[in-house]
Amino acid sequence: MNKKKNLIFQLLFLSLLFTHSEVFASACKKVFSEAPYLSELSQSLVINSSNTEKYSYILSSFLKEEIGVSILKKDVHEIDADPISVAVHKASQFKNIEAIVITEDTALHIEGENVGIHVRWFADRIHEFIGKKAVWQSTMSFLYNNKVYVFSSKVAGKIVSPKKQPNSPGFTHFFQPRGASDSFNQVKHIVKYNPRLLNTLKILKGQYEIHEPIFDWNGPWQRED
Repeated sequence: MNKKKNLIFQLLFLSLLFTHSEVFASACKKVFSEAPYLSELSQSLVINSSNTEKYSYILSSFLKEEIGVSILKKDVHEIDADPISVAVHKASQFKNIEAIVITEDTALHIEGENVGIHVRWFADRIHEFIGKKAVWQSTMSFLYNNKVYVFSSKVAGKIVSPKKQPNSPGFTHFFQPRGASDSFNQVKHIVKYNPRLLNTLKILKGQYEIHEPIFDWNGPWQRED
């Protein structure tokens, strides 16, 4: 119980790092309410990512002295399917790891275009879609007790011309969330504009969907790097 209380206090403290800290504070008060995985989450957490800088603002909401946080860099060949199925399959591939391994998948739905889960292959073409409406969908998932817990959030917006020349590839320079005055990279710490932070909140609040794992796949696969 002391570990749980310490975790809540530390989460509340770290929430001050975010622009809308009251949202995080409210969520943290309920962190150990109903979700069955949360007590184990307080013991050990693994995030599967090859780009830790991309998740730095998410990691800061989990990194605590009471939680052993580590980064795993395991490439998973992704299936070619809807975003939720892609996330469920990826999470299922960590069945042999004795820890909660959080994965994240991104899809960018641009009006009239077939981008979606294939957004990484459009990194150099996003400028072609300037002026079009778009929805960024982030899906986090992990395997727990032979079930896959899924947390998915969407942020609507549009593709715009960046005010500054991008110094790295990717669509976030061009995606402007609805209601924001600038592109995502300038407002990414504001919870309502960031689907990854929204998913982090859902993990803490225990707002999830449960799916059966997909260990094997006989359908199409996404292209590899």
